[in-house]
Amino acid sequence: SAVAVLLLQARPELTPADVRDLLRSTASQATNPDNSLGWGIINAEAALARAVGTADPGLPKGFEVEVFPNPFVDGARFRFDLPDAGEPVEVEIHDLLGRRLWHSALTSSTAGTLELDVNGTSLPPGFLVYRVRIGPSFVTGTLVHLR
Repeated sequence: SAVAVLLLQARPELTPADVRDLLRSTASQATNPDNSLGWGIINAEAALARAVGTADPGLPKGFEVEVFPNPFVDGARFRFDLPDAGEPVEVEIHDLLGRRLWHSALTSSTAGTLELDVNGTSLPPGFLVYRVRIGPSFVTGTLVHLR
């Protein structure tokens, strides 16, 4: 169901049949479904690539995100390794209900490593979800805030 939501976020006009077909056509047994595994294990990356019409839905080569410490108490640090200068980077932290709790947008004047500190005192304790976007690509992950 999470991959179906991902596909619908990328292409809201997809019908339920379209989503089903994307999931089936990119699954591990797409060419030979059977009674024991059906269509097989879905491939979220391939389904998204097919949905948006790109060969590689991943992040630009060299773009990496590291968040530490995790779990955190007072604050966390995001570290980005950006391949190109001038790309806008947006960082958001959400609670599990999808409410945005923290946001930052920046643009690097040079390629390389950027670091961004998050003050945890304004964030509620518990599981949090982050999203880092560079251009049209993004990466998500989870954080645990302890008090």
